Amino acid sequence: MQKNWGFSAFPLVIGLACLAMAIAGCDRIGKAANTPSKGTKVCFQCTGSNQTACLAPGCKDGWTECPGPCLKLSKGVWEHKHVDGHPDTDLWQRFHQANGTAQFWNQNHVGEVIDTRSGMAVNIGKCTVCGGKARVKCPTCGGTGQVTCSICEGKGVVPETWTAFNNPKQKNPPKSIQLKDGRTLYGKVESRVGSRVYVRTEAGKQEELLADDIVSSGASQQR
Repeated sequence: MQKNWGFSAFPLVIGLACLAMAIAGCDRIGKAANTPSKGTKVCFQCTGSNQTACLAPGCKDGWTECPGPCLKLSKGVWEHKHVDGHPDTDLWQRFHQANGTAQFWNQNHVGEVIDTRSGMAVNIGKCTVCGGKARVKCPTCGGTGQVTCSICEGKGVVPETWTAFNNPKQKNPPKSIQLKDGRTLYGKVESRVGSRVYVRTEAGKQEELLADDIVSSGASQQR
């Protein structure tokens, strides 16, 4: 007798349909999460990504210079020097010794610590702070190179009325500047040089004014 190995495909079809609906639902949820609600818009600084590049002093792609005592190309005096067995393109740093001689180490030893012991320069190995890399993860961004957006505070959206030119988060908000000729200039005072005042308008144009021509500088109009 031939065995019947057939089975109903109905449960399988239902299961696949439910899976497709679940995936579509997740996709809609994801899109909804990135869609600004009424009265808000995508953050102009992070463009909705919630993060911006880390601007901590010295941070480059999430790394900063090692604070330890190791050799660094940015520290000390590096010089080209002809040394047998080495290309003339090598850079060397000189360490004076108590006996009047000098010891040199080249760029291949960046990240290592040169110590003076009994008046003599000694290489004591890789820096214990950076492990010989001469750089460490930026303490501000933790090595990611990204930080939470300071404008939207990680929300990805901001109030609809906020702009890059005028928002409550900026340190130098625009002001209404009354001039002697009756004009009112709306902008940010960028600098003062002698008797001249330089103002940046919302259109991006820089206006050069004489300080004596300014009647008053009103309060900021943050929105």
